[in-house]
Amino acid sequence: MSLIEDELAKSFKGRVKFKRFKEDKSPSHYRSIARLVISKAPETMVKITGFSSGGKHIAAHLKYISRDTDLPLENDRGEIFTDKKEIEGVINDWVEDISSFKGRKKSRDAMHLMLSMPKGTNPKAVHDAVRDFARKQFGYNHEYLFALHTDTPHPHVHLAVKMQGFDATRLNPRKADIQEWREEFAVELRNQGVAAVATPRKSRGVVKKSEKAAIYRLNRVDKTHKKRVAKVTALQIKENADELIQEKKGRKLKQKPWEDKIKTTQLEIRESYSNAIKMLSASPVREDKKLAKELKGYLDTMAKELVTQNHEMKQKIYDDIAASRKDQKVKDNEVNKKDIDR
Repeated sequence: MSLIEDELAKSFKGRVKFKRFKEDKSPSHYRSIARLVISKAPETMVKITGFSSGGKHIAAHLKYISRDTDLPLENDRGEIFTDKKEIEGVINDWVEDISSFKGRKKSRDAMHLMLSMPKGTNPKAVHDAVRDFARKQFGYNHEYLFALHTDTPHPHVHLAVKMQGFDATRLNPRKADIQEWREEFAVELRNQGVAAVATPRKSRGVVKKSEKAAIYRLNRVDKTHKKRVAKVTALQIKENADELIQEKKGRKLKQKPWEDKIKTTQLEIRESYSNAIKMLSASPVREDKKLAKELKGYLDTMAKELVTQNHEMKQKIYDDIAASRKDQKVKDNEVNKKDIDR
């Protein structure tokens, strides 16, 4: 790998060490990734939505992903089941097999994955990409079933994988695995002709963590949900409000090591970008010089200030207080005007 590719890899790949999936990278692999990122190619989404414990639980999940046997299911052998009786038979086979597992009563017997792409992505390409992804990642040792859903604007596939493999070893997914799977999924999508990338948030200058689904659902307010606040969110609001009070009084706040770590990481990413831009600019290859200019433009658009969830929450509290004071001032002026009129 060239020095330019090494430097770009620091920005787009991170420090994840992949286990099984080995992509045959071309000498300009990370240049291609850079071009995709600059062109704002969509990011893949891979998420563990849960686990099944026991036959009843897995039966309920398989019925859900097959829309109560209305949608086709495909397995690790490439067999596609479309008939209701066939699908019910496959589900029953899984229930019997999982019920026969010996171990803890509440052990995780199946992992639920969802692989998704944004609105406008070809659903067939998503389906076929998941087929190749699952075969390479799990097919060597684990049984799985998957189904394509197109009932929402973004096409997505639900994939159920048996935790226990043919050799009796069990899956033990970790945070790093998610990034590996995202990258694998992106590779398979590109093989299907779909522009897709799977860069870490830090590579895009994003430091704000995504809100957990359970917390999002609790905090959601719409026609079908009354206003409520998750306990963890309420605690965050209180902590940030207390910090605003301390700042107002001129007191020193507690050190936050994680914010220092985020700043350090972002400085490292920017340094990698800058080094790659210098190398590309010095290259005799015309395409490299063009990429250097485009990459510099992309770097200039990345946020320079550290904006975390806590920063946004503090700003909202401050804005709410300012709005409340403004409303109170308007009310007071109206009262004073009435008194003068009287």
